[in-house]
Amino acid sequence: MRPRLFLSRLYGLTLTRSSLRPSYVHHCTTDSGSLGCSTAWSCRGLCTERFGELGVARQAETGSAAPENLSNVTLGAAAATPVNGYGHILGNAHLPPIQNESYQQYAPGSKERAALKAELEALKAQFPVRIPCVVNGKEYFGDVEAVNQVMPHDHRRVIAQYRPLDEQVVHKAIQGALEARERWSRTPADERAAIFLKAAELVSQRHRYRLNAATMFGQAKNVWQAEIDAAVETIDFWRFGVKYMRDIYNMQPPEHFPRGVWNRLEWRPLEGFVAAISPFNFTAIGANLPSSPAIMGNVALWKPSPNTELSSWFVYDVLREAGLPDGVIQFLPGDGSCFGRVCFQHTALAGVHFTGSTRTFHTIWQQIACKFAAVSKLPSSCG
Repeated sequence: MRPRLFLSRLYGLTLTRSSLRPSYVHHCTTDSGSLGCSTAWSCRGLCTERFGELGVARQAETGSAAPENLSNVTLGAAAATPVNGYGHILGNAHLPPIQNESYQQYAPGSKERAALKAELEALKAQFPVRIPCVVNGKEYFGDVEAVNQVMPHDHRRVIAQYRPLDEQVVHKAIQGALEARERWSRTPADERAAIFLKAAELVSQRHRYRLNAATMFGQAKNVWQAEIDAAVETIDFWRFGVKYMRDIYNMQPPEHFPRGVWNRLEWRPLEGFVAAISPFNFTAIGANLPSSPAIMGNVALWKPSPNTELSSWFVYDVLREAGLPDGVIQFLPGDGSCFGRVCFQHTALAGVHFTGSTRTFHTIWQQIACKFAAVSKLPSSCG
């Protein structure tokens, strides 16, 4: 498998082309208790199962016959939600209007200025914030000595502490992400989109000042810079990421021939995990690098810069509050060299989403090329 290194802010996808001859299929559907599962039989032997609140579907061709006892079967019911694209049997939902987030001005005497000042004081009282690794939804603090994140403008002030990475944790994160991929890659796109639209709304309405305060302390930005970076751009990345996902899925063949053939493009997630490595200077880029692949049905390991651990941790906390399933994005603050030694040599590496220095990019390039000799070009966004 050849790994791909994506341009910053682009999306990792593989593309397949298929032709489907229309056919008429009658479905019988039966429900299976409290798990919210249903199984559909048809003359084509299509078996579909649905799981839980996310409506995750698993689809397989099977030659098994329908059960003999059909007393609980509802005739004429539609099959479960398709596993690809964004279509649902019961209708294609329209996205809410996607617009750029408005800036707040923080003028003297304004409500937003008072709210931000209160959040700055509240956050200062929590220093140093303990930041764990999060793998499969579990937080790991470790027993080793913590690493400090300090204020860039006051090195005596420790604002956060995080545990150093070790290879065992990274291996566990990869395995967990690959297991999560089996379900996440089959989650309907509308339901993936809903999580990130909710996350954007949470930043806009509930966590805006917290994220801005962390960026002001951790990256030495003033209030206007933090409002642009931490709040507005993070919201816009998530909202427009969903819109661009829909735009990509709508890229379909304009012609259908010969007669009776329906030509379709199927946009599949990558077969593996994405390593997302975010820079020191932008909270929003940290939010985007693991999220944009996840919006498209991929799983990611996110290693933020040591200088953005606090703001990145708050971003990740918003995603968890929005309902992102465990394992879809693994949060791995800590040593970049340990992260790279494991990820860039792993056979399940499907892509690297990177923004940072040219020097760091060259290191990534060399490590991947030593394992995957066929790689010749690795596009990236470097400063």
